Formats: sequence, structure tokens, C-alpha cells
Amino acid sequence: MDALYCQSLLLRALRSQEKYPEAAELARSLIPLLAKVIGPEHEDTLRTRIFLADTLSQQEKWAEAEAEYRSLLPLQIKALGAENKSVLDTRSGLARSLSQQKKWTEAEAEYRQVLQHCGRVLKPEESYTFSLYGLDAFIRDLGRNDKHELAEEMCRSVIAFYSKLLGPEDESTLSQRSSLAHILRDAGKFKEAEAEYRALLPLFDKVHGPESKTTILEHLSLARMLLQQKKPEEAEKELRRVRDIASRALGSADPLSLLDIRALMENLHSMDRDADVEALLRQHLPAIIKTHGQDNSEVLELQSTLIDALMAQKKHAEAEKECRSAIAAQTRVLGPEAKETLESRSALAGLLLKMEQEAEAEGELRQILPLYARVYGPESDTTLRQRMLLATVLSNQDKDAEACKELSEVLDISLRVLGAEDMHTKTQISLLLLLLQSEDRGEEVTAQLRQHLPGFIKTYGRDHTKVLDLKQAIIATLVTLENYAEAEKECRSLIAARTRALGPEAPETLKSRRTLAALLTQQHKEAEAENECRQVLALSERTLGAEHPETLATCYHLAAYLAVQKKTKEALKYAQRAYAGRLKVLGRDHEDTREANELLEALTKPETKA
Repeated sequence: MDALYCQSLLLRALRSQEKYPEAAELARSLIPLLAKVIGPEHEDTLRTRIFLADTLSQQEKWAEAEAEYRSLLPLQIKALGAENKSVLDTRSGLARSLSQQKKWTEAEAEYRQVLQHCGRVLKPEESYTFSLYGLDAFIRDLGRNDKHELAEEMCRSVIAFYSKLLGPEDESTLSQRSSLAHILRDAGKFKEAEAEYRALLPLFDKVHGPESKTTILEHLSLARMLLQQKKPEEAEKELRRVRDIASRALGSADPLSLLDIRALMENLHSMDRDADVEALLRQHLPAIIKTHGQDNSEVLELQSTLIDALMAQKKHAEAEKECRSAIAAQTRVLGPEAKETLESRSALAGLLLKMEQEAEAEGELRQILPLYARVYGPESDTTLRQRMLLATVLSNQDKDAEACKELSEVLDISLRVLGAEDMHTKTQISLLLLLLQSEDRGEEVTAQLRQHLPGFIKTYGRDHTKVLDLKQAIIATLVTLENYAEAEKECRSLIAARTRALGPEAPETLKSRRTLAALLTQQHKEAEAENECRQVLALSERTLGAEHPETLATCYHLAAYLAVQKKTKEALKYAQRAYAGRLKVLGRDHEDTREANELLEALTKPETKA
């Protein structure tokens, strides 16, 4: 017995030192010995088994913990009774192990058993000696897994339990009601959540005090709830109130005060009130800098927000001053190659460009480009964007040859790394076309794109998406250059490839065929365009549906082609269909709906009918 007692002491020592694997191993060896010597239902045997189950939980071995809790529970109930506090602890442990394995229904059943028994056996003065182990985490996990209804139901049960046991104004009750408000918010029940926050605030004031951090956080939650409901004026009122309380009680530099200031800034920014953002920062930044220092990361972040607000107001000189100050601090604190430092220097270059100080902007960009290449990689989209900015700066200085060279090199990399369909690649093609067209050299862009085709085909295969995207880019350049005959030829080739790769009814194939119809119209081949469009419409109706945006777009274009041929009556039919469909699907204010309405109005004018 003495040996068993010493091993039990060792087990406690291992647990207290958080040496869980050793504790679990010792408990497993100790339990059979205790069961043999003093019996399986003896309190020491049961206590050791509890130790084992809890230790497995600490190691997040949830399946093993569940098995141990389940085998232990009947023995405990038999020896101690269903409403013994140790039994309730075990039930809570079992429920938590089930919850961690996402066995929601079983976990809910166990927690409900615990609540039911606790409601009968616990007295108010005992409430803090017993914890509903893992119940809060269980309710949160339900919400995170989109089980909002069950989370709400369980939370309301816990509120009822605490209200009855401890009273409606106890801290535990209020904490659960705050959790309920969060659950309602996450479930999209914004009005109910707002009502719960508003009902809680007077109680928080009374119990915690109006200037406590707990109460301030609750006010902040209400303000965010108002923002989610798009009530910016009410949110601003609440946030200003919270900011004043937090600044007075905690000081402007307290983390919670900073949180309030940030929330207020976001709200003001959402209303495009950049002057108010600037005023707020100028009011609080000096105190924050005084407390944390100019080189504090929070200060640098707020300074960046101030720069954005100044730029939005076109206060470029002030923004430049703040930007240079931020760069100096970031260089000291984070280093010259820190991403934050590089982003600020890039922002400065963009600012100098807006101030028409192109030479300085060029100098700044040429300094940071090697750093961008080293930090992000020479072919990263981040580095390529900086090179695009340099090309713009060069163009603004009439250094078109240098700008074209820069853009051409960037385009070659982008086509290879990002693909022709990437937004940045498309922008580069447009910029390069714009520059070269002014010198009647636009065809050089098409030639550059064509140079990549053999390599793309060899690498990916002739019908691969990257190849087809590149062909689409070539067609776009030909259209810009008004070389419609060549564009038609390329478009027919693209349609054949898309048909092979995706099928004749694929949305991409149909879209390419609609492009072909537009190209035919540009060459005054309206009858062919009409025929192509009718075929596309029939396929689109069958595969996408009558009200699909692509189907409606085809209706619109068919109406336009018919109108050009003076087939007004039939054109009107398709224009009405396009407008009615877009009105229903996209809404009255969508640009496509307005476009269809303009065509409809043009077709219904007296002179059109005549």
C-alpha cells in the first residue's frame, strides 16, 4: 500500500509539472494495481482514472479521453450518485472531448445533463467552486461551425441556469448574455443582437462600472453591430462616447483606447470623412507617441492611416512630410528591407508622381526596385507593379523609349509567370499599347504576344487555358488597333480551340462566338453577325437558362445587330427581353440594365419606328 501511495503522490507531482505523457503512462500502470488491491469502485481508484482522463484531454487525445470518461462514468454514478460534483466534472470532461471531435449532438446531451443536475444540487455560494468545463468553448465552436441555432439555444439555457442560481445581475449571467449577443450577431440576427447589447449596457454600467474595460468593450461591440447594420451615424455617436470614456479612464495610449480610435477611424473612413479621420489622429497621436515613442509599431500604423487620409484630401505636401517621417522610423525600427518600409517608400513615389515631381519619383523607384527584387523576388507581382509604376513615371517625363522598354520587359515576365488573363498583365498590355500607338507602333505589342505562343503551346499544349488566354489577349490588341479582319481570323481559331477543349456549349466558347459576331459587325457583315448571334442564343438558353446574364447579353447584342439592319420590330422584342431580364436579375441600377434600357428607348422613338 505504501508503494501505491508513493506512486499516487508521484502522479500528482507529474501532473502539477505538466509532464502529461509520463503522468498518463504512470496512471495506466497504477489503475490495475489499485483496482486489485482496494477495488475498482474505491475513491482512490476512481480519482486516478479521473487523473488519466483529464491528462489525455490535456494532450488533446480526445478519442482516448472520451473512452476513459465513458468507462469511468457508470462506476462513479454507482459509487457516488448521479448528482455528485465529481460525477458532474466527469460529464463535463466527456462533453468537452465529444465537442472537440465535433460530435455536437452527443456533447449537447451531456452538457444538458450537467446543467439539469447542477440546477438541483449547486447552491449560490458553491457556484464558483464548480466550472461547466468547456461549455463556453463548446458554444463558441458551434457558432464557428455555423450551428448558430444550437449555439443560441445552449447559451440561453446557460443564461437561465446562472440567472436562477446567481441572479440576473451576476457577472457570470452578464457574461453569458454578452456571448448570446455575439451569437445572434454571427447568425445575422442583427436587430436582436443590437437589442441585447443595448439591454446589457445599463447592467454592465451598474455591475462593472461605466469606465471599466469590460463595459467599454461592450460599447465597442454595440458600435460594431451598428456598423454591420449600416448605421454609421449611430455607430459614430457610440464610438465617440466610448473613445471619450476610454481616453479619460485609461488614457489615449491604452490598447483598449487605441482599439476604440481604430474602430472610429474605420467608421469615418467608410463615410469618406477623411478630414474627420485626420482630425481624430491629430488629436490622439501626440499622446500615443509620448507614451509609446515615435518608433512604436502601433504609432507607425496610425501614421500610415493619417497619410492615407491626407492623400484622399489631396493634401500632398503634408502627406509627403508624414510619409518621409514614417519611412525614417520604419527604417530605424524594422530595417530598410522590411516590407512595411518598402511599401511606404512606394507610397512616397506614388505621392511624388501626383505632385508632378516625376524626377524625384523616378529616383525613389530606382532605389527601391533592387530591394523589392531581393525581398519579394524579381518576378513577383509585387515587384512587377513597382516596375509598372516606374514606366508610368518615365512616360510622364516623355521618356517613352525607356517606358516602353520597361513595360515590354515586365510584360514578358508577366505573361510567363502570371498568364495573359491576369489583371496586371492586361494593364501592362493596355499601357504599352497606349504608348506605342502614339508612335504608330501598336502592332509591336501584338508581335510581342505572338512571340510567346509557340513556347506556351510547347509547354502547355495547344488547347490549354493559358494558351487560349494568350490568344484572347492577341485578339484584344488587334481590336484596339482596329485590325478587325485579323481579329476575326484569330477569333475563329480561338473558337475552334475552345470547342475542342471545353465543348461547343461551354460559356467561354459562347462568349468567344459573341465576340466574333461583334467583329463581323465592325466589318459591316451584319447578316453573318445576326446568324452567329442567333446560334449562340439558342445554345445559351439551353445550357445556361433564359435569365442567365450571358443569355441576356446575347439578347442585347442580337437586338443591336437587328437594329443596324433596320429590323426594328424584331430588335424591339429582344431589347425588351434583355431589359426585363436584367432588371429582374441585376437590378435597376446595374450598368448592364441601364445599357439595355437605353437601347430600348432608342428603338421606341418615333423616328426609329418609322
